[in-house]
Amino acid sequence: MLRAFVLFIARIALASLFLWSLIGKILFYEEALSVVVAKFPRYLWTSSLVECLGSFSLIAGYRTRIGALLLVAMTCVTMVFFHDFWNKGVEDRQLQAMFFFNQLSILGGLLYVAVFGPGPLALRP
Repeated sequence: MLRAFVLFIARIALASLFLWSLIGKILFYEEALSVVVAKFPRYLWTSSLVECLGSFSLIAGYRTRIGALLLVAMTCVTMVFFHDFWNKGVEDRQLQAMFFFNQLSILGGLLYVAVFGPGPLALRP
């Protein structure tokens, strides 16, 4: 039972990052739009939808593998287009590299959920 509870908490922890990002996009829409439009115009709405569906999928444990894979795809796009430290100047390179590798570790957690499933505490394991 402890294992099931820990897996449930881990899914909530992964989902919380994406929910927080979604809330930020809603509350600060104009700022988010100005950052995103320059690089990838349709990303704001697409990523918001993926964050919403993927997060609730992880938390509820319903279609968790699909939700995790959606978040994996979005995270890969975020890493390549928005945290491209290899294209940054010296002053911004370290910060963007930190964000890139942070996203990479999140990607690892999402892949783990996609491969092994949600665990016993789920609407549909």
